[in-house]
Amino acid sequence: MAASIGETIEQLREDKGWSRAGLARRAKLGESTISMIERGERPNPSAETLAKISDALAVSADYILIECGLKTRRNPVLQISPRETELVQTVREIPTGRIRMKVLDLITGFAAIARDADAARQDGQA
Repeated sequence: MAASIGETIEQLREDKGWSRAGLARRAKLGESTISMIERGERPNPSAETLAKISDALAVSADYILIECGLKTRRNPVLQISPRETELVQTVREIPTGRIRMKVLDLITGFAAIARDADAARQDGQA
């Protein structure tokens, strides 16, 4: 049986040697939020919360969902829309490399969350 989201997060946190408070601080969340997720009292954290936790743990939200059996690797190739391509090109025109990379990371993260939400809606309708 696959681990729950909370169990997976707890294992990743413990692998780093962090306390719940340490993860909460790094993820900019309350310690009670981390505790409730890990104990299964909040088994389905929001995409935003999961993104903050996965970023703090240096893994993707997809990794956590795949480890839990809530997502498969069936669509490993992402299709980029023309609007996304245009946005990335605009961001590349930002002169400061460090800021540009941060913005690209944010866009990539938001795009992945949006795709996951779309896939979940489609899976629910099938």
